[in-house]
Amino acid sequence: DGEIVVAAYSNGEVYGLDAVDGRVLWNDSAAAARRADALAGIADVRAAPIIDRDVVLVVSASDRMIALDRRIGDRLWEREIGGVETPWAGGDYFFMLTRNDELIAVDRSDGGVVWVRKLPSYQDERDREGRIRWRGPLLASDRLIVAGSHGEMWAVDPYRGRVLGVQELDAQPAAAPIVANGALHVLTLDGRLRGFR
Repeated sequence: DGEIVVAAYSNGEVYGLDAVDGRVLWNDSAAAARRADALAGIADVRAAPIIDRDVVLVVSASDRMIALDRRIGDRLWEREIGGVETPWAGGDYFFMLTRNDELIAVDRSDGGVVWVRKLPSYQDERDREGRIRWRGPLLASDRLIVAGSHGEMWAVDPYRGRVLGVQELDAQPAAAPIVANGALHVLTLDGRLRGFR
């Protein structure tokens, strides 16, 4: 963003770097501080950090979300929420998929959870078979879009978290949906790029 580049590393470290000469302007860590379970060893930041209106948001796989001041790296707030998909900034909210298959809206000013929409974790929830991996979210035309490995793409109301519709993809998404030239695009593992208007 302008004169700063934010980079997150597999050990959970996050750096703000000068875009001109690469010098370190600030650094922090998104690794879990007090966990004693198996997640404590997974400091990995797989989701790309995002920058929105001078706030840097970083989410780690070890249930840690931190918001930093883009200019000086001061920590604004943190929450015990983790994920591996890149969050999305929209208006006063950050939207993200958690490791627990929840789509959530978080208030950008203090990190408070505004709403939570539980997504299916399995194709057969009763027998816990057919694990679903969700990709996204993407905010487009007042709808949050997420795509699941079971071949469904869901549209969710960004204000209340209610499901607005489900679109069949007939294939597993290879990446999170994107918007380009006024259309929604999803690349699927069968090698096709699907477009929706």
